[in-house]
Amino acid sequence: MTLLIEAIKGIGKGRPPEPPKTVQPTRRPDLLQAAMELAETTSQDGRQRALDHAATSVEELQRLRLAVNETISATPVGESVRLVQAWIWSAATSTGHALTEAGESTGYELRLSRYRSDHY
Repeated sequence: MTLLIEAIKGIGKGRPPEPPKTVQPTRRPDLLQAAMELAETTSQDGRQRALDHAATSVEELQRLRLAVNETISATPVGESVRLVQAWIWSAATSTGHALTEAGESTGYELRLSRYRSDHY
């Protein structure tokens, strides 16, 4: 609404105001694809895996975790990948140790674990 009011005020005064710059969350298909490949492999052998990605923030990993879980939930019922869930491992709150170099350096990583039942 503010942009519209500014545009109306600017009629006849030259160039209209620029729209505000917004930062869209970057969606990295390559990261999502890499995480889904790990999820597929985990669904087959049950071994926990972690994505070796040095995220700039925990929030970035949370967005990726949600994208992975949304992608998995969209697969047909009965597919083995539906037994896998993405979650965030944190050195501060989780047991164990990092599985990746990125996890070692940042203190958190996206993990993929297989469960006995479909949680979607």
